[in-house]
Amino acid sequence: MMKKGKELTLANLSGKATERTPVALFTWGYNYIWKVAGIEPWRLAFGGDETWHKAHMALYHRHKPDMINYSGAGSGLLDPRLDGEDAANWYVTDINTGVAYTMVKSSATFYETKVGPTVCNPVGVINSKADADRLCKPFTGYGDSYLNGLSRLIEELGDDVLVAPNMATSYIFACYAMGFEPSMVAMVEDPDLFQYVMDICAKNLDLRMVELRSAGTETLIVADAWSTADIISPVLYEKFCYPSQKEILLAARKHGIKTLFWDEGDIRPQLPRLSALPCDAFSSEQERKGVYVSVGELAASFKGKCIFGNLDSEELLVNGNGALIESETLKQIREAGDAPFVVFTGSPLPDDADPDRVDLVTNVARGYSRTIW
Repeated sequence: MMKKGKELTLANLSGKATERTPVALFTWGYNYIWKVAGIEPWRLAFGGDETWHKAHMALYHRHKPDMINYSGAGSGLLDPRLDGEDAANWYVTDINTGVAYTMVKSSATFYETKVGPTVCNPVGVINSKADADRLCKPFTGYGDSYLNGLSRLIEELGDDVLVAPNMATSYIFACYAMGFEPSMVAMVEDPDLFQYVMDICAKNLDLRMVELRSAGTETLIVADAWSTADIISPVLYEKFCYPSQKEILLAARKHGIKTLFWDEGDIRPQLPRLSALPCDAFSSEQERKGVYVSVGELAASFKGKCIFGNLDSEELLVNGNGALIESETLKQIREAGDAPFVVFTGSPLPDDADPDRVDLVTNVARGYSRTIW
């Protein structure tokens, strides 16, 4: 009997290559999902629990993947209110929180109207541990909307698809809390403060895993950024990034959750360290900044672990023709050799990705049978 998507993907995550290569959809937040669900970006970005559930189900029914990324479930029961629009923006109020937002039509990005545009939405200026205590709040729980939406999606999709929520490392949480430039400066000029912020962000990590596992989570996508050789030095990577990466992966393993670790940027100098991480699968970004690490290179570095592909979501699935999409998909499957492998994109699907091109990737993968020795 042919394995269903969930069993097939979990087999590869467990280190067992399969003849049919699973396909996982890499999405982030409301991006692209609104398009497949056939609703406006603002309506999903601030949508209620039911809207988010229908959008996730629409994503599954449109593409029938073996694994999807759970992107959340809104902030409550109620859908948002559109207060107005002009040629450039939608003006929206999240009824569940009462917060008004401006969403830019050209990019589908948004910001709190009262605050105005910010870079990476830092929580505020953190120049001391007192600032950190005031502005950085330890995790206290995902909340009913998120957890109920996750468990409902897992239950309704059953064995057909593996549902994987995502999480960042405490290093990334700290960088977002402080802002990109301030965090880069703090690591050099005030490393104790940056570590203090990281420690706050890492609190109650076990609670995160307990809640995810209780909701039915079997696999977690751990996303990292700003930690590679094109951003920081090897010294800073060893001091701040690697420990936070290892910490979250071990926490997931402790609670029986498998992990896909996704990294972006120039990972080549860090491959020996990355390949030692206690993750079950690894994926790297598509070619950017002149850096490309092939599936074959990853399979050679991460021996015995599952490799997720890195098809170019922003070029191949927006502009690529059918022949190129087929050849690139098959190329990655073949490069994996005997390694456990899942077809994946190197970055989340952008809004302008063509759903027909995404379907083609799935069809190509399912029409090709690997020889597993």
